[in-house]
Formats: sequence, structure tokens, C-alpha cells
Amino acid sequence: MPDPSLSRELDWRWLFPLRLFFRAARLAMGLRSLAASTMGLWLTVAGWYLAGRLFGLADNEPNNLARANAWPWQTAGDATFYAWPWTIESWRQMLPAVDQTVLGAWERLSAAFSLALDPSVTPRLFLYLATCGLWALAVWSLLGGIVTRLSALGLTRDEYLHWNPAVKFVTARWASIAGGPLVACLGIGLLAAPVVAIGALLRFHAGMLLAGLLWPLALVAGAAMALLALGLLFGWPLMWAAVGVEGADAFEAISRAYAYVFHRPVHYLLYATQSILVGALGWLLVSLFARALLSMSIWAASWGSGADPIALSAAPDAGVLATAGGGLIRFWTAATMSVVGAYSYSYLWNASTAIYLALRRELEATELDEVFVPEEAESPFGLPPLEQDEAGVPRAPDDSAEPPSSGAA
Repeated sequence: MPDPSLSRELDWRWLFPLRLFFRAARLAMGLRSLAASTMGLWLTVAGWYLAGRLFGLADNEPNNLARANAWPWQTAGDATFYAWPWTIESWRQMLPAVDQTVLGAWERLSAAFSLALDPSVTPRLFLYLATCGLWALAVWSLLGGIVTRLSALGLTRDEYLHWNPAVKFVTARWASIAGGPLVACLGIGLLAAPVVAIGALLRFHAGMLLAGLLWPLALVAGAAMALLALGLLFGWPLMWAAVGVEGADAFEAISRAYAYVFHRPVHYLLYATQSILVGALGWLLVSLFARALLSMSIWAASWGSGADPIALSAAPDAGVLATAGGGLIRFWTAATMSVVGAYSYSYLWNASTAIYLALRRELEATELDEVFVPEEAESPFGLPPLEQDEAGVPRAPDDSAEPPSSGAA
């Protein structure tokens, strides 16, 4: 008869760690996380915009990751940005965008990788997507790493780092953060090389038979590439968390991310679903506050101007000074709403850290308050070095011996 003491009760608190995700949403609204995410969002869009110009992509092309409506100063004319938020109808207009906004950061940062795997992509588009992917990786390995480190200390110890320690921690490990996805992509490329050679045989009638004989090898390589690609697609945010929480190198970050994705896929999906629901509530709060801020500013300014300042700023018959002033009004208006978009990035890194901690506890039985701190790792309170006696046997140093007098003759 089995020992009843060995039976495990279902821990509903950790199966549904909503409190952890609510804390992640609160941290995502913090000034430092939002500032870093806003900076990362703008740098990403700027790099993608320049890449599109470099490769000759039009603003309205679907493969252009930075279309014209991505720039804040170009979207300022969108009435939904400063719509009056004090009615039920305005709230109904906000709800359809919740899922896209919460999932938008993950989808947008994964877009270059996903589109590059499309067989119909031309070499020019592939180079463009590779450039965009590398640029986003460089930007978010720094700024996303900073947010992840802030989140790691906030979720585990309820500590709030200043900029300098977080930046110092991430810059020392920037290569480890960026190296994780790069190593996975390199593995996919190495596995694809022999399949490319098999595909080259298909160009010749005589090579069709040899390609058919070698096709099982192509399927085996395809299975390995699929595992690497799926693990990378769903696990790359966990690589950031592994570095931020554990101080891990690139290979440890890859190992942990793939292990958590493939060993606990149901738990990962459950945690991700809960984090999306909590993040949606956080986005509604941030969006509501930003819309209320803009509507109150426009309402007060309209009493002095006699009209909507956004409409006045776009007047076609305005002079040079009025046009410049109107451009600044539209710019700052849209820049304020860009913080709402940056919240989805800020929450992505905070929620990924929370999911990582929950999966780590599930897979490794590690408590939540365990986090790597460089100062503690370099603690001076260790064992003293061993000495050797006359016979060469190691021994502890004799502290009772008096030091020789420096004044002895």
C-alpha cells in the first residue's frame, strides 16, 4: 500500500500564480521599465525604417516591418489617440485592441524570424528581414535586458534597482543575452546546409533520383530544425530571463529556455494565458490614463484657443511658425501615446521573468527569492587557503602563531 505521506497535493497557488503576474504588471508600469521600453521601441522602429529605405521597400509593403503608421509623428492625426475617454462607447472601441496590444510586442519582435522562414521570400527580403532581426536583437539585448534585471530583483526580493547597477549588470552580459538566439539560429543554419545541397540536386533531371534517395536525411534535418525553431520562437523571452535571474551565459540560457518550453509545455501555455489576461487589464489602465491625460489637456487648451488644438495644428493655411508649433503639438501628443505601446514591451519582459520563475520552481523546485547577485557571489566570507607542512601535507593555516616582528635584528 503506498505511503499517503508521499502523495502530493495539487498546489493551486502555483498552478495559477496570478499574484506573480499582477506584480509583473505593476513593475511594467514603473518609470524605469517604461522609459527603457519606450527607448527600445523608438530605436527599433528607427532601425527598421532605415533598413526599409536601404533595401528599397515602400512604406505600404506588407513585408516592411516599419510601415509609415509606426512613426509617432505620422500617427498623431489618428483620432483614436486622443478620443474622449469618458463614455462607454470609447471603452468599447478600446477593447478590440487589447489582445493585439498585449501580444503585439512578442509578435512584432518575432516577425523578422517568422517571415524569413517563408519559402516565398526573395533573397533581398531575406537580407532585409535578417538585418531587422539583428538590429532588434542588438537593441533589446540591452534595453530588454535592463527591464528583465529590474524585474528579476523586483519579483524575487521586492527591490528596485537604479539605472547604474542594472546597466552595469546587463552590459557585462550583453553578449550572453544576444548570443542565445544567435546560437539557435546558427544551429538551424548548419542543419539547413545539407538540405540546401539536396535541394540543389533538384535542378537537374539526373539529380532527382539522388535527391529522392537522400530525402529521408532532409526530413531528419527538418525535424531537428523544427525543434530548434519552435523552441526559439516560444523560448527566446525566457533566455533574457535566465540571464537576468541567474546571470547565465548564452549556452545556459539556451539550455534553460528549451528545457522549460519542452519539458513543461502545458504549464508554459497556462502561465502565458494568465499573463496575457493580467497584461490586458494593465494595458487598459495605462491606455485609459494616457487618453484621459490627453483629453483633459486638449479640453483645457480648447477653451483658450477656441478650437481643438490638434485640428488647429493641421490647418493648411498656417504659416511657418504655426506649422512648426503644430508639428510639435502632434509630435508630443503621439509620443505620449507611444508610451502605451511601450507598455506591451515592458510587460513582455516582466511577464517573461515571472513565467521563468514559475517554471523554474515547477521544474527545479527553486524558491522565488533565489536570484543571482554579483556582490553576494563575490562575498569575502569563504574558507581560508590551505597551507602545506614540511611533509607536503595540506593543512589549515595556524592563526595562533605570532607574526614575526618587523624590528627583529
